[in-house]
Amino acid sequence: MKKINRINRWLQSSGVLYRVRKPSRYIGNEWNMIVKDPEKVSLRFALVFPDLYEVGISNFGLRILYDVLNKRKDVYAERSYIPWKDMIDEMRKAEIPLFSLETKTSLIEFDVIGFSLQYELSYTNVLLALELSKIPLDSEERLSMDETPLVIAGGPCSTNPVPMERFVDVFVIGDGEDVINEIVDTLIANKKAKKLSKLEALSEIKGVYVPKVHKGKDMKIIKRLVNLDEWPLPVRQIVPYMEAIHDRGMVEVMRGCNRGCRFCHAGMIYRPVRERNPEALRESIKALIENTGYEEISLLSLSTSDYTAVDELLKMILPDLESSKIAVSIPSTRVDAFNVELANKISKVRKTGLTFAPEAGSQKLRDSINKNVTFDDIFNSLKKAKESGWRHVKLYFMIGLPFEKDEDIYEMANLIKEIKLQLKFKEINVSVATLVPKPHTPFQFAKQILPNESYAKFEILKKARKYAKIYLHDPFKSLIEGIISRGDERISELILMAYKKGAVFDDWDENFNFKLWNEAIQELQIDLSEYTRERRYDENLPWDFIDAGIDKGFLIREYEKAKNAEVTKDCRWFGCSSCGVCYNFGVSNILIR
Repeated sequence: MKKINRINRWLQSSGVLYRVRKPSRYIGNEWNMIVKDPEKVSLRFALVFPDLYEVGISNFGLRILYDVLNKRKDVYAERSYIPWKDMIDEMRKAEIPLFSLETKTSLIEFDVIGFSLQYELSYTNVLLALELSKIPLDSEERLSMDETPLVIAGGPCSTNPVPMERFVDVFVIGDGEDVINEIVDTLIANKKAKKLSKLEALSEIKGVYVPKVHKGKDMKIIKRLVNLDEWPLPVRQIVPYMEAIHDRGMVEVMRGCNRGCRFCHAGMIYRPVRERNPEALRESIKALIENTGYEEISLLSLSTSDYTAVDELLKMILPDLESSKIAVSIPSTRVDAFNVELANKISKVRKTGLTFAPEAGSQKLRDSINKNVTFDDIFNSLKKAKESGWRHVKLYFMIGLPFEKDEDIYEMANLIKEIKLQLKFKEINVSVATLVPKPHTPFQFAKQILPNESYAKFEILKKARKYAKIYLHDPFKSLIEGIISRGDERISELILMAYKKGAVFDDWDENFNFKLWNEAIQELQIDLSEYTRERRYDENLPWDFIDAGIDKGFLIREYEKAKNAEVTKDCRWFGCSSCGVCYNFGVSNILIR
């Protein structure tokens, strides 16, 4: 009979699952969970999403890595997520460490712990995961502890690894499919080596940043890129017992976007565009449905309507999906007539609301951010949607954009008013967020406005409240996100102190406590203006050593064009924009049509 370990016994017999909310977060054994014998593999890899189960189980990047790693016979990849506060209390009382869902093994027993850094406000959760695992937070302290796992991090936020390099041993920059296998091969080959020797071996891999080895050296860490058609989609995706944030099967139709929105981090770091073959997508969708039973399939990308074979793909898949009552969703939509047609095609099973992101109220500001949509695009698209039977619409806007004036906010309010009065949607929801300038974008040079300025701008926008429900994303959350996003080594001290004061689950509105962060800012005597100010073009920025393929000269030119409200067209259809990615990496856009 198989021996039940201490953690499993505690879960089964202590009654803890009756005392905590949503116990299915902790039990594992979901449909399509991978089962292996840990004694028969060479490397154990814990994939950790630093947020709740229902958030992490929805992350497509971890679904990919779970599939890639577990296809190897010599590796067992297991999953772990951050427990909710009630479970954390129970674990601490019983001295139960953070564990994997597959085998209920403490994370400290793994060879590698891999964190997905998707958003900056999850960084304190990374520290929580390490503490719950009884692993020292400081990578320097762990260096002499050869028995502790290596701590690796990847994801979009790794393009500025500096604020987290105190806590992380290894960062992966760019696409993970290829490089994760190279990391595994290296670690297996150096299984008995000292930790420093392992780090030195890993530092030789392209796309891998090892602070202990690379810090202080004049070098560039070059991001990794893959051809998607060389990597089949995961079609045996795990089906949770509880409702997830995105409770659906996911199919990535392409990676990258060249639209060139100047605020968009993902649109810069994931270049060039790489599309998947529609025939392969059809087969993947068929297999995914058979293996999961999902009633909704999401066609993922940064801008799915730009996938050149989208019409062809929908003609292939919609008849069978509609007959089986399986819905199709496209999470990213531009404000143009084609997207309304697309929405109409996929809405026959389930019709809810439309979501569009004009981003700015005035044409001058939309041109400044390179949104490449006009008032007529917005109005005519929404008119067509109304005529097609859509009754609810959600609009996303930003405030605090570079070169923004009060007149631009008034125009935003007027746009909302005109949409309501002329098109008479039953409900209009407007979400407004403060710009957070991101590394590797043209707006990395921009000033970030402070919360009092955000509230002042929102007061103007309130004039449109009789026409729509308008929500302002917490400007204090945006402030902390911005400080971390463009942070340097000092910000690691801020993250650590805020965590010690109790800052966790900061991306959840009900848990974010600016007072804790502000106390840490004051005690560390951090000058906020240093992290929110406009940057000079000739400055050495903390993240400049990360080569995402975009020339800094291109970012400077784009920022200058933003000042003059000049647009840059998409290179897929209007010629090369000289961003540098294709030239620097010897690649090009991969388009089906």
